[in-house]
Amino acid sequence: MPETEEKLESKKKTIHRNPENSGIKAGSFHFPWRGAKSRLWTNFVLVSVSIFVVLSLMYLVARHLLFSELSQRAVGVALATASGVDLEDLDRIRTAEDIDKPEYVRVQSFLKRISDSNQDVVCLCMIRPVPTNVSGRVRYVYVADDKTKDLNGNDRFERDEVRHLPGALFNDSSHGSLNKARYHPVADTNSYFQSLRHVQISAYSPIKDARGDTVAVVSVGISSDSVRKRLAHFQISTLAVWALLSVLAFFFSGITRKRWVGYLFVSAIILVLFTFLYMVARRAIISEIRYHAMGVAIATAAGIDPEEVNGIRKAEDAGKASYFRIQAFMQRIADTNMDVRYVYIMRKSTKADAKATDYEYVVDEATFDQNGNGAIDPEEVGNPPGAYYDASSFPQLLAAWYQPAADLDVTPDPPYPDLMSGYAPIKDKHGHTVALVGVDVIAEVVGRKLLAIRTVILIVYLTLTLLTIAVLQLYFQKRALLEERDELISELEKSRERYKLLSITDELTKLYNQRHFGDQLTEETHRALRYGHPLSLLLMDIDDFKLYNDTHGHAAGDMVLEELGRVIKQELRASDSAYRYGGEEFIILLPETDAEQAVSVADRLRKDWRETALSREEIDNAGRVTLSIGIAAYNPGEDPAEFVKRADGNMYTAKRLGKDRIVFA
Repeated sequence: MPETEEKLESKKKTIHRNPENSGIKAGSFHFPWRGAKSRLWTNFVLVSVSIFVVLSLMYLVARHLLFSELSQRAVGVALATASGVDLEDLDRIRTAEDIDKPEYVRVQSFLKRISDSNQDVVCLCMIRPVPTNVSGRVRYVYVADDKTKDLNGNDRFERDEVRHLPGALFNDSSHGSLNKARYHPVADTNSYFQSLRHVQISAYSPIKDARGDTVAVVSVGISSDSVRKRLAHFQISTLAVWALLSVLAFFFSGITRKRWVGYLFVSAIILVLFTFLYMVARRAIISEIRYHAMGVAIATAAGIDPEEVNGIRKAEDAGKASYFRIQAFMQRIADTNMDVRYVYIMRKSTKADAKATDYEYVVDEATFDQNGNGAIDPEEVGNPPGAYYDASSFPQLLAAWYQPAADLDVTPDPPYPDLMSGYAPIKDKHGHTVALVGVDVIAEVVGRKLLAIRTVILIVYLTLTLLTIAVLQLYFQKRALLEERDELISELEKSRERYKLLSITDELTKLYNQRHFGDQLTEETHRALRYGHPLSLLLMDIDDFKLYNDTHGHAAGDMVLEELGRVIKQELRASDSAYRYGGEEFIILLPETDAEQAVSVADRLRKDWRETALSREEIDNAGRVTLSIGIAAYNPGEDPAEFVKRADGNMYTAKRLGKDRIVFA
C-alpha cells in the first residue's frame, strides 16, 4: 500500500477507535470557544443571525431617529405657525358667528398658506383651551383649521364651507400630549410604535400672549410618507448589507489563512456597521435642524402679505408702514424662536443686466444692539431694500424660489455660532413667487451632538474589536489542530463517495449496473404509486451481438457497448436513469412518462443508434448493429419483478418479429 494510503488508513482507524477524541465528523465545523461540534451550515446560520441582529438594532435606531426627525419637523411647523398668528385676530374669533369677520378670513388664509407650503401636512388647526367643571381639566374648542375653503369664491366663508366652526368641540381623545402643549411645544410619541402604513405624527405649540399665558394651541398632523419611503430604502440597504456580510462570513474560513487577515476582516466589518450607524445619526441630527429652519421660513412666508412685499422696491420704501409691519412680524418670529439668529426677505434682482444668481434685499432685520455691547456693530446694521446680494454660493437659496429648501449642512460663521439656513417662497394669489424668506438658525448643538456620537461609537468600536480579536485568537489556536483532521475527513468522504459510485456503475458503458437498478426500481415504483404518476420502462437488447463478437472480436464488441452507453446518455432527461442489465441488455427507467411518450423516446433512441451504426459501418466495415426494444408501463400495485418481466417479454417479441423494432403490448 502506498505511504499516503497507509497514513490515511492509520488515521481512519484512530478515529474509529476513539470517536470521542476525533474532534470532528465528516462535513463538520468546530466552535473552539464552545468546545462543541457543529456543521458548517450551522456555523453560517449562527454568524448570519448575529449579523442580522446587529443590523436590526441599527435599523431600529435609524427608525427612531427618522421618527424623531419627523416629530421635530412637526414641532417646527407648529411653533412657526404659533409665532406667525396675530393675537388680536385670534382673540376676536370666539363663536360660529365670527366666521363673517375679516380676522377669521386672515387666520384661515394664514393656515391655508402654511398647509400648502408643507406637502406632508395633513391637518392644521388652532384650538382654544376652555375650563370645565372638573378641577384641573380643560377641554378644547376649534378656532380655525386649514380644511375650510371658500368654495363659491365670494371672499368670505359660509357655514357649509367651514369644516369646524369656531367654538365647536375638539376631540382630544387621540391626542395624548395635548395638555403638555399648554406649557411648551411637544409631539406625540405613541406613533413610534405604530405601523408605517398609516402613521400620522401630531405636534402642538402654545400661542401665548404678552404675559406668557397660553391663549390657544396649534395642532399639526404630518404624514409619515416621507419616513416610510426612507425606511424602505433603509430596509433594502440593511438586507443588502446583511446578505453581503453573511456571504463574506460564509467564506471567512477560506480567506483567513493568516491571522492578521482575519483581524482586519472582522475589524472592517465592525467599522462598516458603525460607519453606517454614524451616517444615519448624523443625517438625522442635521435634518432635524434643516426642517426646523425650513418650517420657520415657511410659517414666516405664510404670514407676509405678498402685495406689501411688492410695494417695497428701493431704500426709500424703508419708511413705509408696510415695511415696519413686515419687520415687526419678522422680529416677533425671531423672538418666539430662541435659536433663530436672522430673518430676512429677498427677491431676484430687478435690474436689466442681472444674472440668475443676483438677489436683492426686500426687508432685513431692524438695526439695533443685538449683543448688548452698547454700540451698533457692522453686522448689526440691517440691509436696506434693494441692497445687492450674490447668491451664487447658495444653491438651496436659489432652489427656494420654487419650493421650500434648506442648507444641506451647517455653515460656519466664526466667531459666531454655526448656522443653518432655511428658505421658503412668498407667493401671490396666482401662485407666482414674488420673494423668499430666509431664516438662519443657530446650529452649534449639531457639532456637540456629533462629537458625542463619534466618541461613543469610537469607544464601542474599539471595545468590540478587541473582544472580537480575542475570540479570533482562540479560534486560530484551535483551527491549526482541526485543519488536518478536516482534510483527512474530507479525503475519506471523497474516497467513500468514489467507491460508492464505482460500486453501482458499469465500468465499460459508464451506466448504472444491475445491482443499483434493483434499488432504483423499488424506489420509483413506490413513488409512482404514492403520487399517481406514470412510470415506463425500456428494456433493449443488441441484435445478434454474440455473432458480432465472434465475427469482429471482443474488442469491437466492447466498442459497440461503450458507444451505445454514450447514445443512451444523450437521450436521458435529468429524472431518467439507464442501466446495463446484462451482457448486451440495457434498461431505461422513465419516471412521469406514459406509454405513448415512452414509445417516442424508444423510437428516437433507435433512430439515433441506427445513424451511429451506419457511421461505424462506413468507417471500419464492422457491420451494422441494431436494437430490439420492449416497453412496459407500470400498473399501480404491480410487483416490480412482473413489471420488468413484461418489458422483457415485449423485447423478445420484437426479436421474433424480425428484430430492429419496438414492441409495446
